[in-house]
Amino acid sequence: MRRTSLVLVSNANGRPSSFVPFHPRPTRPLSFTFQMGTTTRRLLILLTLLAGCLPTRTTIKPDYERIVRESVANLSRQRSFAYTCRFRTATTEAEFHGHCLVGRAEHVRGLWKYPRDTVATEIVALRSIQYEKKDGDWELHNRGEESNILVQIERTLKRDRFEFLEISAGCYIYSFKPNLVFLDPMMKKEIRAIIGISRQNHLPSHIHAMSTDSSLFWDVEIRQYNKALVIDPPRPDKKKYRLMTLALEDELRIGQRLLLVKIDHALTKGPNGFNVEVPLAIDKPLLADLLAPGEFAIYDGTGLSKETKVSPALDKKIAGGETVRKVTIEFDKRGQAHLKLAFNVKHSFTTLVALVLDRKILAVKDFVDRPGNVDKLDILIEMDYPTVLIAAAKITSGPIKPLTIGEAQ
Repeated sequence: MRRTSLVLVSNANGRPSSFVPFHPRPTRPLSFTFQMGTTTRRLLILLTLLAGCLPTRTTIKPDYERIVRESVANLSRQRSFAYTCRFRTATTEAEFHGHCLVGRAEHVRGLWKYPRDTVATEIVALRSIQYEKKDGDWELHNRGEESNILVQIERTLKRDRFEFLEISAGCYIYSFKPNLVFLDPMMKKEIRAIIGISRQNHLPSHIHAMSTDSSLFWDVEIRQYNKALVIDPPRPDKKKYRLMTLALEDELRIGQRLLLVKIDHALTKGPNGFNVEVPLAIDKPLLADLLAPGEFAIYDGTGLSKETKVSPALDKKIAGGETVRKVTIEFDKRGQAHLKLAFNVKHSFTTLVALVLDRKILAVKDFVDRPGNVDKLDILIEMDYPTVLIAAAKITSGPIKPLTIGEAQ
């Protein structure tokens, strides 16, 4: 059978042409336009995949496989990002624009377009709760997936392997079979997808999924990684906790930790310790983690495995938390978080060292090949941003005595 070759042509902005680009304007209502335009590279790739017309490709090169896997894993370690999400099912179309503080908060606005009605929505999500605006008032609910774009993305990318296709418009392009059951609950249609990974920061820039007949699609564009962002609750709902401790001298350090992770609070002395009032979204497990003792030290990590972090007993202390002058968190060009420590004295590091916080290894760094006396450390941290932020707050404030947390009446 004769095979027809396809010539893939990109337009100026590289967007899929199954819909017109959406540009929100604050003073005008959101509107939808979904129509076919000039054929673009992404749409052609998807349609060709669905038709089974792509020529046979060689095995994925190991570096391309590593790039996409690390990119997907690193998405949850970012501080923040902005996004646009569009989709169409058999009964509705929708478009949402949001900002996400990863693991902490999300603010999303958008439209649901039904055959006979269009409904605007706005949601502010904070940890495990969300406020949904209805008729001018904010209703409180448990958080759902509609206000958690990271969960949606991770589920979509979970089921299949990735096949490297090409490099286009500054992105590595991969094809995969997405997990998008909500688009087609009966799973009657074949859906394929592509994901673009930015060559600049190795983070996802877009995901575009479409059914064979183009009747169903799901599209996400991600941008503005790690910008400064604040998402506040729309209502001043509060919750009170008791911090039971005899160490009243820890008041300043407790307050400092709450400030460093940007938790609005009122801390006052009470019977057997302190009372603290915080926003409703701040739960007991979060406070317990933040207000753990915070004992920090750097140990000789000879024999420690960087991969498994399995080690003999760490008993040779090189430096204590009291020598730390400043702690910062910075992201490199690849979107990887670095914990940077500045000391008030120089330390001699000649081997693998382990940073230990509350008896757990936070990170390791190897000085075997380049020993020296240093007054700064730059450590790559492979953890989600809220965990790194809490660790930095503990190290900065210094240790506190163990306390017990209870809900105030």
